[in-house]
Amino acid sequence: MAARRRRKTQRFLAALLALAICIGVLLANVIQAPGKVAAKISAGETALPLSLPAQAPDIKEAPLAGIAAAGSVEAAALSNKAPEILSNQSPAVAASPNAPILYYAQSGDSLDVLALRFGVSVSDISSTASLSEHGFISEGQLLLIPARLENTSDNLKLFPDAEVVNSPSALDFNLDSFIAQAGGKLANYQESVYANGVMTGTEIIRRVARDYSIHPRLLLALLEYESAWVYGTPTTQDGLYYPLGLHESGQTGLYKQLVSAAGKLGTGYYGWREGTLLGLTFPDGSSLRLAPELNCATVAWMYFFAQTRNQDAWREALYSDRSLLNTYENMFGNPWLTAQQYSSLFTPGMEQPELDLPFEYGIVWSYTSGPHAAWGAVDVRAALDFAPPADAPGCLPNSTWITAASAGFVVRSDNGTVVVLPSARVKSPTGVRAS
Repeated sequence: MAARRRRKTQRFLAALLALAICIGVLLANVIQAPGKVAAKISAGETALPLSLPAQAPDIKEAPLAGIAAAGSVEAAALSNKAPEILSNQSPAVAASPNAPILYYAQSGDSLDVLALRFGVSVSDISSTASLSEHGFISEGQLLLIPARLENTSDNLKLFPDAEVVNSPSALDFNLDSFIAQAGGKLANYQESVYANGVMTGTEIIRRVARDYSIHPRLLLALLEYESAWVYGTPTTQDGLYYPLGLHESGQTGLYKQLVSAAGKLGTGYYGWREGTLLGLTFPDGSSLRLAPELNCATVAWMYFFAQTRNQDAWREALYSDRSLLNTYENMFGNPWLTAQQYSSLFTPGMEQPELDLPFEYGIVWSYTSGPHAAWGAVDVRAALDFAPPADAPGCLPNSTWITAASAGFVVRSDNGTVVVLPSARVKSPTGVRAS
């Protein structure tokens, strides 16, 4: 009985093995050699290559060929349809055209001026912190401002504010030594200046920097950039008579050119600060709205170059490897690193002191003009004119006392000028008390 069961099991295994062999032979016939498969493909179809060509064809031009079941081969067309979004995917969110600009307040910013720059109303500007309609906004405070302007200039800040104006960073700058070591035309230059006599190149730089509050390093960089006066000698008559490239009638010579340049830098700087300058007009009549995120120093440069250059040359002077910034850094290093060593020009909580009319109570003076530019060349509002009581009209000697508009210290007095620094801003007073 047991022997009979073993024989049945052996016959079953033999039959199973024979069936497996038949299935293998059948599969071998279906999967033919590549050459035979290619022979069965119709003339209008293309089979996959056995090896990659030297340069793979564009996937859009390489249809796939597949082998169908039971020996039938059909070409599979490549679909160029966009992939469908799966149930667990979210479509990309498009930027809203109404998204506000995230603006971080700069030193000296105020709400009314920012509204002018961004082309919005004061009520359109918001912040997570409190905002005062008067006074300065804290530096670094985040503001949300509607994006209303189009086709503006680049918003890249090129230069720090403290390196345009004659700021504390100028105190440690040895102007005489720098000009002497540079050894260019400026080092040996002399010029007769009205009401000042003969002045050296160094004295002219110092006088313009002081009178127009423009940093002496910037004046030197501009002079070198425009005519190579600092390290070399101008190679043209134009560079000799117009060293700053400003060709106004009668403005020849170093002193008048520097005064004109300082005036244009100041007009750009303070015009942006007070919101009276919002765009540029170039010599060819074209115009450009200034990006509202810019700082005063960058606008000062932009305004200066817009007086003598059309837009292509203007961009080269500002942004190329032959820019003023490149010249400045070669002469004095990175201005932003220098500015970081000093406190901001405007600190939170700073307020203008209360000002009085500059004459004694009970004495009647005549208001004659203003507000207007303080030093003539800078086209910003900074002065009021009054005339003391007199027996005859005109500019005549007068013994009537004048008084300080605010308590402070006299820091300069010469050539008909008395400069008083309010006492609230003086840490170590060295001047004469004014009251």
